[in-house]
Amino acid sequence: MKKAEKYRTVYKDGHGIVETYIVNNFQNFFINIEGVEFIGGGGMIESFRLIDKEKYSESDIKRFSLFEGRWESSKTGELYYELYNYSLKIFIPILILEVETGRLLEPDLEITTKVGNRAGEPEMDFQLELFLKTGDETFSGKDETFELAANKILDQFSGRYKFRNCFGCNFSDYSVYGNNALGNLLCLVGKRKEYMKVKTLEQYHDLSYDAPMVQEIDICSKFEYRQKINGLYRR
Repeated sequence: MKKAEKYRTVYKDGHGIVETYIVNNFQNFFINIEGVEFIGGGGMIESFRLIDKEKYSESDIKRFSLFEGRWESSKTGELYYELYNYSLKIFIPILILEVETGRLLEPDLEITTKVGNRAGEPEMDFQLELFLKTGDETFSGKDETFELAANKILDQFSGRYKFRNCFGCNFSDYSVYGNNALGNLLCLVGKRKEYMKVKTLEQYHDLSYDAPMVQEIDICSKFEYRQKINGLYRR
């Protein structure tokens, strides 16, 4: 199992700012805010839910806006409590390649997420922004998902830099059914020869249906820089 990582994080809500950390075990995200623990299940950075509400007093959690929902798949109708009306700024060390020199640079990728008012609303009001600084240059992208925001940074890179992570890998792609804000990129390295030959959506669907999911910010020893534009889901 991959070793968990810890990222410096700034939490902000209507009551003020808390400097804390997010722990990423590459399956889930965890954050502790003034002793109260939340989980971003399934690597969902847009959806943090309170862990074990019963162990906290009302005063422990009074600062938080919590949306009460019920698991549809639960036979017992279990409730969950999802955090809203807050923002996070997460600082994640990443690698990028400077193409001209071949140097690997190690900037922090700043991921800012904002979750708005969920009271009485079935869908989340969510925003995600990426910010990256290297030398005197800054790059940013804002959208609903890591994919779309990172693509805006790729436009600004203009071929001078490349991401050295799963997002920048030649053997990663997204599901035909769409993707969350972060964390459900498909890893096709085990079928890389077949993936390189894909020409149609039907071929891609058959190939990718059982592919494992990875986080865009992860990387493995089989990484190769993305070269191919397959005309399907990835640039």
